[in-house]
Amino acid sequence: MDNTTETVKSIKNGTQCNTKAWRDRRMAKDNQLNDIDIHEGNLGSSTLTFRLSVLLLLFLGLHSGFICNEKKSEPEPSSNEYFHVIEATFSKWVAGIEGGGSGTEYYFKTYITTREPIGFDSAWIAGAGFRIFIAREQGPVTNQEIQFTSTDTIILRVSAHDKIKQKVAPPFDYKGAALLRYSLNGIYLYHIIDLMKEVPSTNRP
Repeated sequence: MDNTTETVKSIKNGTQCNTKAWRDRRMAKDNQLNDIDIHEGNLGSSTLTFRLSVLLLLFLGLHSGFICNEKKSEPEPSSNEYFHVIEATFSKWVAGIEGGGSGTEYYFKTYITTREPIGFDSAWIAGAGFRIFIAREQGPVTNQEIQFTSTDTIILRVSAHDKIKQKVAPPFDYKGAALLRYSLNGIYLYHIIDLMKEVPSTNRP
């Protein structure tokens, strides 16, 4: 074999080696690019997951706030420095006899905090004036006055008949469900009830 033939073979072999090496380098570079694309894809997926999590938390927060706002519509206790209205409710009633009529009973469960003598006499509800009857938390409602002092819980009760209502204007305009008048040391004071909760109706005998 002459030198020319050996040279050609060497060139061919060298070309084949160079081509294989170039392919190997190309494949390695492609693999690196693929790794970068996969990594960036993972980063994009993580970012998307993070954003979805934030949106979910915001939605849950808004939903919780909405539920809280709904709960606030429930009557809340009402207080001043002399007494604490624990609960304000009303119940509609219908007489069990024909012609007995119908009406509404209002109850204000009240905890007395002052040690000074205090009295409750009048209430205004829906534009009508009523007398307040006082009873103990446990016991019948009577027309007789009961004695109560600090730390006692009493029931301020108002009875309204649908056909018998005294349209007595309140002493001043107020925003709320009811206005209570009480006396302390010979001075009339007033307390506003913001909300009242309806309880199941009752039928009277």
